[in-house]
This record gives sequence, structure tokens and C-alpha cells, in this order.
Amino acid sequence: MYKLLIVDDEQWIRQGLREVIDWEMYGISEVWEAEDGGCALDIIRKNQPDIVITDIRIPDVNGLELSTILKQEYPQIKVIFISGYQDFNYAREAISLGVYNYILKPLNENEVIKTVQKCIIDIEKERLQQRETNQPKNRFEELKGTGMRKIIREVVDYVNKYYNKKVSLASAADFVHLNPSYLSKLFCEEMGEPFTRYLMKVRIQKAKELLKEPRYKIYEVGDRVGYSDIKYFVKIFKDMEGMTPAEYREKCLT
Repeated sequence: MYKLLIVDDEQWIRQGLREVIDWEMYGISEVWEAEDGGCALDIIRKNQPDIVITDIRIPDVNGLELSTILKQEYPQIKVIFISGYQDFNYAREAISLGVYNYILKPLNENEVIKTVQKCIIDIEKERLQQRETNQPKNRFEELKGTGMRKIIREVVDYVNKYYNKKVSLASAADFVHLNPSYLSKLFCEEMGEPFTRYLMKVRIQKAKELLKEPRYKIYEVGDRVGYSDIKYFVKIFKDMEGMTPAEYREKCLT
């Protein structure tokens, strides 16, 4: 999952970008807002977002100055400029600063989404290249023992905390900064089962607890444990428990 910062001195633009777009659907787990460049820098230095969407004309530290600072201190952060000024000089200077894209106001929601998606694809490519460069061929052997147990504990904690979100092997691997294939091997070696199987077990166990509460409808239980598709939830539950969620509830409440 990725982190996003929106910088604009107009509150309605910040809130519009934050609330109109379902960022989680596109892999963005955290979104912050800043009304000026100084506040943006504070948030960046504290949280290090992956992507920054910023207007050029913002108070304190303007967008161009902000981009210059980020290029020097956090070159991995992708910067997207938004502006109501159709001035080629701004666009040209933005390109020279390595800005990812330049979008003119009024903003088009689809254009913003597509640009963010392209950022994420490039971030993934860069991270993969870095991992392949930094990880020796015997990385799996190096991580055995104490190192492996520590990583798997982090993954287990991650699953137990975010099981109701869009958790996957890829997102867990990103969380512990490993290639998914490496993590898959480590997880199976340490836990004795695939990551996806463990995730299902956690979700179904949480579902069993919720099914004991009559106030929750079956589809609500599924949604609360990460299964928005009720048919898929029922199928997984029956495969794991040998009965449907409704049958389990009836058994517990009688």
C-alpha cells in the first residue's frame, strides 16, 4: 500500500481530491492534506509519502521550491503538479525538476487517477530493481533463523491488524520490504502453510466471532473481515468450517 499527500491552499480542492476518489481502491492506504509548503514539508519529513500532489501557487514554500527540496532530500517521492495557470514556463520548470506530471485545473478525476496509477507502477518497478540489486541470490538462506522469525512475526502482526483491508501477499511483502516470492518461501517454511491460507484462517476466525453477534447481518460480517463479495465469503467459510455462516450462527445461538 502507498501513501499520498495533497497540498493546496484551497480547502475544497484538498477535500475534493481526498473524498471523491476512493484511494484505497487504487492502493493508497493513507492520505494527508497540507495547506502550504511548510506544513507539507513537516508531513513529508514525518511520514515520507510515496506521492505528492501539489499546486504550484501555495503559501510559504511554493510548489516549485517544494519540488526542489524533495528532489534533493527524497528523490524517490513522485511529485504531481496541479495548477490553474496555463503557463508553459511553469510546466517546463516542473519537468526540469523531475516532476512526474503537470495537470491543469479544473481537475479531471480520471486524469488524476491515471497519473497516480502510473506513479505506483513506476514505484513498484523501482523497488523491484532495488531489491534485485540489493538481495544476493542466497537471500533466502540468509533470512533463515532469527531473521526469518522476526520478519514472519511482522507479517503475522500485519495480517492480524489489516485482515479487513485489501491484504495480499504483495502488500505484505511490500510491508516488510521483500520480494513476494521470497516472502512466500519464508512464510511457508516458518508457518507450515501458504500466506493466503493463513490470511483466510484469520478472516474466518474473526467472522466466527462476529457471527455470534445477532446484530450483524451475514453480508456485514463478510465485509467486516475483508470479503465484500457475499457469495465468495460463504464459499470460503464453508470450505474452512464445513458449514455456511448461517448454519454456524444457528449452531452457536441455539
